[in-house]
Parts: sequence; structure tokens; C-alpha cells
Amino acid sequence: MNRRNLIRSILLFIFAFIFGYTVKKEGENIVFQRIDSNMVKSKDGKSIADEIEGIKQDLSQRAINVRQPPYNAKADGKTDDTLAIQKAIDSLNPGDKLYFPRGVYNVPGGLTLNKRGVEFIGQSRGYYDTAVLQSTNPNSVILTVKEAGFSCENIRFLGDGDLYGVNATVTGLKLIGAFSSNPNFDVDALISKCSFFKLKICIEQKGKNVVIENNNLSNSTIGVNIHPEGVPTDFRGLEIRDNRFHSLGGKSNPESVCINVNPHFRELMITTNYFDDCFVLIKGGAVGMSVIGNMITRAYGGFEFDMTNSDVLRQYDKRIQLISNNILTGISAVGVNKNGISIIDKDTGLGRWIVSNNVISFFSFHGIYAKGIKNSSISGNHIDTVASDTSKLYDFIHIEETSERVAIKNNTMSGASKNIRWGINIESAKTASHSISNNDFFAFESNTINNRTIRGESHNTADSQPQRS
Repeated sequence: MNRRNLIRSILLFIFAFIFGYTVKKEGENIVFQRIDSNMVKSKDGKSIADEIEGIKQDLSQRAINVRQPPYNAKADGKTDDTLAIQKAIDSLNPGDKLYFPRGVYNVPGGLTLNKRGVEFIGQSRGYYDTAVLQSTNPNSVILTVKEAGFSCENIRFLGDGDLYGVNATVTGLKLIGAFSSNPNFDVDALISKCSFFKLKICIEQKGKNVVIENNNLSNSTIGVNIHPEGVPTDFRGLEIRDNRFHSLGGKSNPESVCINVNPHFRELMITTNYFDDCFVLIKGGAVGMSVIGNMITRAYGGFEFDMTNSDVLRQYDKRIQLISNNILTGISAVGVNKNGISIIDKDTGLGRWIVSNNVISFFSFHGIYAKGIKNSSISGNHIDTVASDTSKLYDFIHIEETSERVAIKNNTMSGASKNIRWGINIESAKTASHSISNNDFFAFESNTINNRTIRGESHNTADSQPQRS
């Protein structure tokens, strides 16, 4: 009998576990009771049902839901939700949150935010199942922000372009810090966990102090457009970190650039982003710029820093631009002549560049190209297999004649193709001002056109492989 009771008890417990019941003994009887959210208690004695209801009440008190009355946005991808959402935006007070449940909000008329310290939050369940703000109206801007302190999370901005951003005309998010109530041009925005797709410009910024992190910018023409108007105003303070830039341009859209920087900007950090299948990664530049730890794969063009039009205040000109620990893997394509890292400065002798510990491979022009830089260093880089287009002649490191006092040391260059002219090519008439030392050259002697690794009268090269300067 005891054995039979034991087996019966085990079967009852298994049955209860599978179907969501508890089993308890009342006298001689065994009673089943279904588990519900009121039975499980938290540490403070509240049931799960109480906790869920509290969260719902808290959200309703803190966030305005664009789907609820009196706004009633449809989010069906067809109905024009512009007026409904704009009405919700206009009702906000500083510090309020605007909540977008999952769905596609069609906003061809564009939205404008003029309230300070407001947060937009989208409901998200997985990568694609999220709140979407969409416009296919040509040349429209989905959201324009004209006040400081804005933050945006888990919202997808969807435009009118094709793959790689071809034919796109719509801008996703425009942040403007120039308005009458904000003479300091403060933007003070945080854009996080959002995605941008099929847009002409994903994010456009004019002003100070923005953080763009953990976003996905895909199949668009321009990823981040910084200070686009070109007004010589002293803007500063932007961090672009931990984002993915995917298929911005590819080879299909030569106008594309992942990060476009007007050189009137200063104090810019671009760190630990992932770029893949893009045309040009960074174009322009900023005084006091750091580009560190980025991963690049399948890029047609690399970093194109150009500071020749910079009018940043003179007291900032001596700041250092640091390009370090990036991995750039290109696509050597015939007819696409792009350097791995290209630096063009103003030839004033004020800007200092440190290009160090980068890995550069498979680009179809020079590995590192520098013009007009002074008091700078190129060190510890590994440059491998550039220049597959045999109709052109290239160098692993190419220093133009306007550069002076550049230290080139501890670099490794390998895999030279037959159209490589030099490992290090110093075009400057002031060759003696440069310092070249401890560079390694592998597989050069039989491949390079000039059978030499360094072009520069005051420097000698070894005759054997590997060669060291």
C-alpha cells in the first residue's frame, strides 16, 4: 500500500507541475490549486499581479502613449499619423516621456519637437519588431529636434531609398542646437538603440554635445552628418561609439559616407564602431579628434581626413588628432582608388597627428597618405596587400612634399604587389626633417617596381629580406 501511495503521489506531482497546479494535503485529502499571479509574492509581500499593475500605472503616469486617447495614432503603416503624434508632442512638458508601442507610424508631414528634456521611447521585441517612424515623402525630415536634452531609444527611422541608400531623399533625425532660447548651441542629446534604414541622412547634427551609441545605421547614403551647413562656428563634443554602419553606399552609391564631419568641429570621439560593406567610412575631420578601436570590413574607402577648410579657433589648433588601434579591411576594386588612411592638413605646422597601431589591408590606393602634416608620428602600423589595380602605382606609406618633421617608425609592410613603388615614399624636399627607423618590409625586393623599400636620400635600406629601415 505504501508503495502504491508513493507512486500515486509522484504521478500527482508530475501532473501538477505540467499543468500549473500546486498540490497540498488538507486532512486526508489531496487538493489541487492552479497557480496564478496572485500566489507568487515578492520580497515585500506583493504578488506578481500587483507588481505588473504597479508597473503599468507607473508607465501611464510617466509616459504619454501615442496610441491612446486623445491622440489615437493608428501605427498601421498606411494611415497618416503625423497630426496625431504631433499633437502628443505638443502636449509634452519638460521631463516627459513619449511612448510608441510597436507598429509602423506613417509620418509624411514630419514631426517637430520644441520641448526641452524630452525622451522618446519605442516598444521593442527583438531586432525588427519595434516602433517605426516612416516617411516616403520626398525630401522630408521624419523628426526635427529644436531643443536641448532630447533622448531617443528603440525607435526605427525608415525612409524612401533603395538598398545602399540609392535614390533616398528622406532624413531620419535632425538635431538643431541653434535657436533663440539656446545661444550656446547646446544639443545635449542621447540617441541609443535605434535603427535607421533607407535614408539619405540617418542623423544630422548641428550643435554641441551629442552621444550616438548602440545604433544600427543601414542601407543609407550618409550615416551621421556633423555640422553640415559649414558655418565657421566653434561646435564641439560628440561621441559616436558602439554603432554598426552597414551597407552605406557599398560600390553602388559613391556619394555615401558613414560619418561626414565638417572641419569647423572640435573634440570628436569615434570609438569601437563596426563598419561593413560601406563606401567611405569617415570624411572631413575635427580638431582634437580620437578615432580608436573601430572594426572595418569590406570597405571601398577608408578614413579621409581633410582639415584644409578648418576655421576652428586658433587656441585649439595645437591639439592632437589620434588615429589608433583600428582594423581596416578594404575591397581592392578596379576604378575605386581609395587610401586606407588619408590625412590632408592645412600646412600650418600646428596640427599634430598620431597614427599608431592600425591594421590596414586590401585597399586600392596608398595604405597611409599624408599631406601638410607636421610634428606628427606614424608608428606601429601593419599594412598588408594594397593596390590590386595594376593600372596605378601606389606606396604603402606616402608622405607628400608639404609635410615636415614626421616620425615613421616600427611599422610593418608586407605583401607588396607588382605595382607598389615604395614601402615608404617621402616626396618632401625636406626629407632630412623626417625620422624613419625600425620599419620592417617583407616580400618586397622581387615585387616592387624600384626594388627599394624607402624613397628618401638621407636614409638607407637593407638588401636582404625581411628588410628593416
